[in-house]
Amino acid sequence: MKKKIVMPFIMLAFILGSIQLSGCGGSSDKKALYNQGKSSSQSTNAGYEGDASKEQPVSSSIEGDKVSKPQKEKEEEIKTVNKTADEKVPSKIIKTAEISMQVKDIKEGRKAILAIVQQGNAYIASENEATNSYRMTNDMTIRLRPEGFESIVSKLLDISIYTDYNRITSQDVTAEYVDTEARLKSRRDVEARYTEILQKATTISDIMEVEEKLSQIREEIEAAEGKLKYMNDQVGYSTINLHFYEKLDYQPAPESGFFYKLGKAFSGGWQGLQVFFIAIIYLWPLWLITAVVIYCITKLIKRGKKKKQPVQK
Repeated sequence: MKKKIVMPFIMLAFILGSIQLSGCGGSSDKKALYNQGKSSSQSTNAGYEGDASKEQPVSSSIEGDKVSKPQKEKEEEIKTVNKTADEKVPSKIIKTAEISMQVKDIKEGRKAILAIVQQGNAYIASENEATNSYRMTNDMTIRLRPEGFESIVSKLLDISIYTDYNRITSQDVTAEYVDTEARLKSRRDVEARYTEILQKATTISDIMEVEEKLSQIREEIEAAEGKLKYMNDQVGYSTINLHFYEKLDYQPAPESGFFYKLGKAFSGGWQGLQVFFIAIIYLWPLWLITAVVIYCITKLIKRGKKKKQPVQK
């Protein structure tokens, strides 16, 4: 009986003792971890303060990391890459000039402009002359090498007696050119890989799928090649859009005179008469049918009249 009573008390004492021991161990572990973290943070702060006092750049290399490089090496590498890119790809500049000017005599001015164009190894891409009641005008598009661009623009302005405007623009397309060239190379590499896949394809569905991809890639290649060709043309030859004119005393246009209108009336009347006769000839089947119908109706009327006449005895 005494043993039965004592056993629960022994079990209860054992459980309370184990709980107390575990609590002490946990607190001691927590205290040790806290002290360890505090000491590590202090050492980190001390190292940071030491680095800051030296005022040196932080190295990106970490002990045991063989891939990363120090910051100075990376900066030198970037400079080298940029220098190499600058050496390989020259600047691509598109130069354009918009000029509007008045000349004393448009024919003499045109001769002088043609002489300047010929001396500057340029050429005229297009030319358009026009005349109205107030002025004679000429619009030229001149293409030339960029080296002589400024010289020819200056010589053209020397001919002018009054310059309405002179606008010169320079567009740098180097980045766009390099990007397009890189995309073109990438597309060609993809085309080569798809060509190899096409040679190894065995089923019809695979062949058709690869050919469809190749068609899309080739369209992109052609578009990139066309863009590069256009940019090379614009960079290789600068453009001058020249508008020059000669002012005239007001002269009414010839078509506003009385005799001109009279002549136009006779000419229009004759043309209208020709159209009328031609229309009559075109409608000859209608006239033939009308004549037959009229003939038949006339015959019927005559027969009716004969029947109505009284018979003579």
